[in-house]
Amino acid sequence: MPLLMGWFLAAAPAKNKFLRSSLVAALAFSTAGDILLLFSRGPHGNLFFLLGLLAFLFAQISYLGGFWVEVGRSKGFLHHSPLAGMALIVFLIGFLYWLLPSVPEGLRLPVVVYGAALAGMVLSVWHARLRLGEVAFSQAMSGAMLFLLSDCLLAAARFGHSFPHSGAAIMATYLGGQWLIVRGVVFYLRGPKAKKPLSI
Repeated sequence: MPLLMGWFLAAAPAKNKFLRSSLVAALAFSTAGDILLLFSRGPHGNLFFLLGLLAFLFAQISYLGGFWVEVGRSKGFLHHSPLAGMALIVFLIGFLYWLLPSVPEGLRLPVVVYGAALAGMVLSVWHARLRLGEVAFSQAMSGAMLFLLSDCLLAAARFGHSFPHSGAAIMATYLGGQWLIVRGVVFYLRGPKAKKPLSI
């Protein structure tokens, strides 16, 4: 995440300051979350998991705020097509209904709150579809969906539903998701007339 942040700051033009700052904050919170989750399997594992979840909650809020403020409610895709995100909401409700019985009681509310923030992040990218343009949107939206998948796999593995090579699947979808979100924003900030190709 620090390397991705450094690339973003070097590659993205110094404009749209709130969106830039939001992405930097999201990557910083993600770094903190990664570190905290490293300790979630040891002593006081639930505490470190909760702290890691909190860090990633702030990461999702940072992404959500950046995309939402960049677009504005009245100009966004969801304003014109409010039912477009219904499939995501139905999926999240179904996933939580399946997952929550295996989650310790003290972690159920934080998991639900984080799930809502994660869904909000994905919907905020969807909301920005018309503003980002097709190429930037396709990258950012693909990244948001991979991030969603990564967290679903992580939650399943954490709470008793592990599967072969779960660690590799979680990391691949997480890193790919973050990279595509950031790459899509860089493409958007550089604009359709940018001549220099992206180097990553």
